[in-house]
Amino acid sequence: MEYEESQLVSCQKCNKKSVPKLWHVNRNIFVNKIIQHLCPYCGHEMHKSGGGVSLVGWFVVIIFVIPLITSVLFGDSPKTIKFNEDRRNLTLSITSLEKSVDKYGKLVRSLESKMENGKNPHLLSQVENMRSAHQRYIKRKLEKELKLEQLLKDFE
Repeated sequence: MEYEESQLVSCQKCNKKSVPKLWHVNRNIFVNKIIQHLCPYCGHEMHKSGGGVSLVGWFVVIIFVIPLITSVLFGDSPKTIKFNEDRRNLTLSITSLEKSVDKYGKLVRSLESKMENGKNPHLLSQVENMRSAHQRYIKRKLEKELKLEQLLKDFE
């Protein structure tokens, strides 16, 4: 097959003029295909085209690598993360305990109002049970509030 002089490329290694053979290299989905232009006589690479980061590669960099680096450089320390987790857990516990304190407080007041009409031994034992449960929840709530206060003081 005859080629025009303009189609021939001179090899820098063997100095022969030829039409380069193309060798396609697919590395992975993160890098674009590389095309090597090889001398058909000596195999020397005359030119390389393609390569670089593919669209999938840029997607991975933008979605995963950049946030990872910024979180390492500018993110919270493990101590801060632990503090925030402990504070959130204590706050949730206190909120739950406040609901229980209110619930048992209403039950105690309701049973006490029923007892005003007369001394019912069954109601009396129920009132005592509800009062002790109410007191336990108040005590647990206060303990959690003190623990939260100490946690905030220690973090400063």
